[in-house]
Amino acid sequence: AQLERVTDVLVKGNTLANATTRQLSLSLTRDAAAAANIVGKSIEEVVAVLGVMADKGIKAELAGNAFGRAIRLLIGSTHKAADVHKKLNFHVYDGTGKMRHFADIVEDLEKLLGPMSDRMRGATLKALGFEVRMQQAILPLIGTSQKIRQNYADLRDASTKGFSTRTATKQMASFTNQVSRMTNT
Repeated sequence: AQLERVTDVLVKGNTLANATTRQLSLSLTRDAAAAANIVGKSIEEVVAVLGVMADKGIKAELAGNAFGRAIRLLIGSTHKAADVHKKLNFHVYDGTGKMRHFADIVEDLEKLLGPMSDRMRGATLKALGFEVRMQQAILPLIGTSQKIRQNYADLRDASTKGFSTRTATKQMASFTNQVSRMTNT
């Protein structure tokens, strides 16, 4: 059942983003799945984020590494700059200590950084505990919170409705029709 769920999510992720199923798989095996497991993220949420990364040209192993860095960066920032997080009303974790949905974290960053100049944005990220060399893992996600949210909803739907089986059935029917046409000519 879990293998089918993963397959459904990867196949649907391929249709939602500028990434192949293989590239999404490589992202997961590189570092994304391990990092997500640390904070209890679902495959649907991880692939939703990997999909927006792919749309920005960050794919396969690069996306897996970037996602892993983003998770570790968020975790580390809460320890290094807890007072700044509180002052700026930026929350990585919910009231129970669980990491919030990635779309919500990114949306908070968008609201916080939106009206700032590039210089101020960099300084604010640094104050939040995001080291300058690590900001490249977070910055490409700014402006994607709604897309992450939509991808997540679509991927949850796919994993509950057997998307990969339906896709394979359609492709086989099309292939069978093509073969039938070839033999009839």
